[in-house]
Amino acid sequence: MTAQRPRWRAALAVTSVLLTATACGNAGGSKDAAAPVKIGLVASLSGVYQAVGQDMRDGFQLYLDLHHGQLGGRPVDLVVADEGAGPATAAPAATKLVKQNQVVALTGLVGGDSVAAVAPIATAAHVPLVGANARPTLKDVSHFWTSSYMSTDPGAAIAGYIHDTVKGPVYAIGPDYQGGYDELSGFTDAFTKAGGTLANPGGKTTFTPFPQTTDFLPYLAKIAASGAKAVYTFYAGSAAVAFVKQYAQSDARSIPLYAAGFLTEGGVLDAEGPAAQGINTVLNYSPDLDNAANRTFTTPPRSWTTPSPRSPARSPRRPSTPRSGGWARSTAPAGRGSSTARTPRCRSGTCAGSPPTAGRCPTPCCRP
Repeated sequence: MTAQRPRWRAALAVTSVLLTATACGNAGGSKDAAAPVKIGLVASLSGVYQAVGQDMRDGFQLYLDLHHGQLGGRPVDLVVADEGAGPATAAPAATKLVKQNQVVALTGLVGGDSVAAVAPIATAAHVPLVGANARPTLKDVSHFWTSSYMSTDPGAAIAGYIHDTVKGPVYAIGPDYQGGYDELSGFTDAFTKAGGTLANPGGKTTFTPFPQTTDFLPYLAKIAASGAKAVYTFYAGSAAVAFVKQYAQSDARSIPLYAAGFLTEGGVLDAEGPAAQGINTVLNYSPDLDNAANRTFTTPPRSWTTPSPRSPARSPRRPSTPRSGGWARSTAPAGRGSSTARTPRCRSGTCAGSPPTAGRCPTPCCRP
């Protein structure tokens, strides 16, 4: 699918398992059925994937806001911890949530290597772990569920299309860690099985040191000289912004770029600006989905500006959402360095062009 307006991941499906954890018996050993249950959410609130982690945290909190702070009829005490850049931070954070905070379930986690590190901790403590993002291959899944996808899925889903569309070899490049291995292998395995060839030296994917790589120009110069007819990649967060901006300035800029949707989702698309034009991406969700449940989910409630008392301090904002069929948030106009607040307008129906009331357009005539 063509690179779209900002997308953000939410923990909607996470509730299916948490409902079981909180509704079956007396979760956490409490004899009071009305007592709050503690849920631990681990997400990248610092480092390369900070933007992704913030959206994950905010998405889960938004679901609670829309459901009276409850899961399975039980009030939730959400305890948030920082995943940081990977296992070195994620594992201690999860251990603290389990042992000190005594949460009844864990959720979140941006990176596949973080999932691999935290899963054994949850299993040993007999605490359900509900992954909200990456899903690497795990040996023991007795206490693990995932609400999103296998990490190999995006690349595998678009490989056939690229093979049929691109007449020639494709250059594969991504970050040198578990998530990068999984995302890129999903593409390369399916692409070569379909008869495609890689333009990389030796037919092997190029992996860039993670998270320290910020200068992609040397890699892009090699891509331009490789004879590749297209490029497939996976980057997210600040790495995605750097890659996209440098790609647009490099000698490889005329080569079609395909990617897992993380390259252009959420707030990173605003940061990428015009450089993201023409990129083709694939992902399992888009906030542009035109159905009632998704419109409700992507419309900001008035309570969103009130931070959760148990969460780290955050600015009064909501997750990045689309500018079509959703909320128009403050962005930096193309070609300018400063941010300019946009006045949201209703975009369809009889009230098109008028500002919404309290963040909402009159229903059912239109939506922001």
